[in-house]
Amino acid sequence: MALSFECMQTCASKVLDTADIVRDGDFSPINEVVCKNAPKSVLSLRVEDMCRICAAVVLFTMLCGIAGCSHREQSRKEASLRDSLTMLRSEIGQFTLDHRRPPNSLSELVTSGYLKRIPTDPFTGNNDNWRTQKSSGGEYFEVHSGSDAIGSDGTKYSSW
Repeated sequence: MALSFECMQTCASKVLDTADIVRDGDFSPINEVVCKNAPKSVLSLRVEDMCRICAAVVLFTMLCGIAGCSHREQSRKEASLRDSLTMLRSEIGQFTLDHRRPPNSLSELVTSGYLKRIPTDPFTGNNDNWRTQKSSGGEYFEVHSGSDAIGSDGTKYSSW
């Protein structure tokens, strides 16, 4: 059922006209807000009901915002992890080319001047618990996140 613009405007003005009464907390003079051009069942709302509806809308909006922020935070951390892993792997590759062997640890990249500092793993919050793995023959050195949490793609961060 569609309401006309004039009907909605009339109802809105009645609600705004009663703002002083609502502000004082006395709902009795304006127990119902009714628009003449609409069926009573559509707009016959008590002010208390309208306040409850407004509160529900505000709460729903806040919950949606929190969920959106949580998703954005995870996306931001995942992007940071990708950047850190790309940088670490690039420097490991450069070290391996220069020294004809992979580094023994990430701290060797710092002491050799390839990194100013070891980056912080965004999911563990530490820079000392990256998972490193050297091949059995010693020809390559791999680095992964120290977190076992599951990423948005369904894989563990420790497998990235």
